[in-house]
Amino acid sequence: PVKDDRIAFSAWFHEDWQGDEEFNEREPWKAMRHLYPGAVATELDSLMALGPSDFAKSTLVIFTGVPGTGKTSVLKSLMTEWDEWASFDVIQDPEKYMSELSYRSKVMKANRSKQWRVVILEDADAYIQAQPQRSAAMTTLLNSVDGLVGSKYPTIHLFTSNLKRDGVEAALARPGRCRAHIHFELFSPAEARDRYGRYEHVSLAQIMNSGDEAKKIGENVTNVPFGFYL
Repeated sequence: PVKDDRIAFSAWFHEDWQGDEEFNEREPWKAMRHLYPGAVATELDSLMALGPSDFAKSTLVIFTGVPGTGKTSVLKSLMTEWDEWASFDVIQDPEKYMSELSYRSKVMKANRSKQWRVVILEDADAYIQAQPQRSAAMTTLLNSVDGLVGSKYPTIHLFTSNLKRDGVEAALARPGRCRAHIHFELFSPAEARDRYGRYEHVSLAQIMNSGDEAKKIGENVTNVPFGFYL
């Protein structure tokens, strides 16, 4: 539901055993696209354009990249673009969600007004990184995607992480289980020079915090609050 041009989502915390309704301002992707390096923006174009018919079963979406490259920021745009067909649940205690089946089932089975549910877990390095031996949390996550619960309650689990692209457990990132794995890169020296007059690899956060360089991004950036580029 949208109230006053805002997007509703549920913020979950284990002790409450219910999702508290919160709201985000709409942030269309076309207004944010210019804040990302070209290759990353192209991958995000494809993700933003997906609709319910593009998903055959429960699946995963993974964002990786160093802090400050815009992984959290783009979530508002994704919520805006998918709002017509998906509801959103933000997990505030991912360690509980990953370790307790009853909690995860509660979220996945919660009342849904739309066809699909997107469950967002941020800073999820510990839960999706490659390990010598598969953890219990990893196994239950795979069951949530491929098992009976995942087939009955269509859910897209979206993880953000500071891992390198190849740091993610291969079983999670394989095609057929992961719908999109997007690695958020720094601006290359060439892009940083052409767009912002910088001569180095640089992150969105560094640009937004650098005073005069921030002004070179363009007038649309005046609508982006500081801090909204993690």
